[in-house]
Amino acid sequence: MMNMGLYQKFPAEEAMLTDFKGYLINTLQVTNYQQVIDNVSRTLRYIQPSGDKVTLDFLLKSTETKDFLTQLRHADMGPATILNYIKNMIRFVQYLKTHLNLVAADPDFYRKCQAYIDHLTFLRKPVSKSNSKVTCKIRYDWFIEGEKSLRECQAVLRKAKKDMLSVYGRMLEGDHVASEEKTIFRYYCEAILILGHFLRPGAVEGLTISEWDERKNSGGKVCVAVSEHKTAMLDAYYTWIRPECIRSGVEHGNRLFVSTLGTKIRSATNDLCRLHFHLIFLPHCSYKLPNIKSQQVRRTVETDAAANLTEEQKASVAHYMAHSTAVANTTE
Repeated sequence: MMNMGLYQKFPAEEAMLTDFKGYLINTLQVTNYQQVIDNVSRTLRYIQPSGDKVTLDFLLKSTETKDFLTQLRHADMGPATILNYIKNMIRFVQYLKTHLNLVAADPDFYRKCQAYIDHLTFLRKPVSKSNSKVTCKIRYDWFIEGEKSLRECQAVLRKAKKDMLSVYGRMLEGDHVASEEKTIFRYYCEAILILGHFLRPGAVEGLTISEWDERKNSGGKVCVAVSEHKTAMLDAYYTWIRPECIRSGVEHGNRLFVSTLGTKIRSATNDLCRLHFHLIFLPHCSYKLPNIKSQQVRRTVETDAAANLTEEQKASVAHYMAHSTAVANTTE
């Protein structure tokens, strides 16, 4: 997406988007408001490639809107992601309809808004159909292949461990570590949390440096219930890799995991996929394993718990997998 210019956005202080952000937070109480703002900003920037202020001309640019969605598909974005872009734009236009000053300035404003929403709704239909097919295929594959064991789900952690310990040792000694190896090391740290401790990708993406700094040691577990030797791996990333990624003037939201460009990571799921399929090729590493997603490992844990644990133990597992910071800090 970045090479295709689809990540470009309006300035964060753009007035219309700032007002929309306040509406999402205060009126709708949307928790993932920043993702909504980013999606809308990218869409509008594609439609309006110049200028620092959003204009309402986009309401008449149905062709450019369709082109943007087509480009998302060409960038290998899944139908679920494209649906989110459409949904976020519909919400933005619905918000604009509440502005009486815009209505007063253009008597035809309501009609333009509704026509644009109708256009987005029309574009959404084939995407929804594709998304349903993808969902059905995933469920069918799971049914045919059967549920994987926890050991199978965590295979990539075992396969990568030796190489990651080598990277860790070289960082500890101050030896040279290639940038590609550092990126793979970050993927591995994310995988520890997702596959080893069953965090949802969103929780990994949202983990902040404050939460990591304030982690507590409790019975050999820390912060997000990570065992101490694995904490050393995450600390190594935090101490030696993350600082090299921070860029002056680049917003990262104080996230623990940041990209090589200095921004917060966009998708822990994609990073986990890259670790499995080894999209960044290192000469001594090759982890070509079946891609395991968060839902699979969490479902495996839940199934095992339901079959083998007492009711009290099941409740403890459910409590652990809730993965709020409060839960993590009290998990034994």
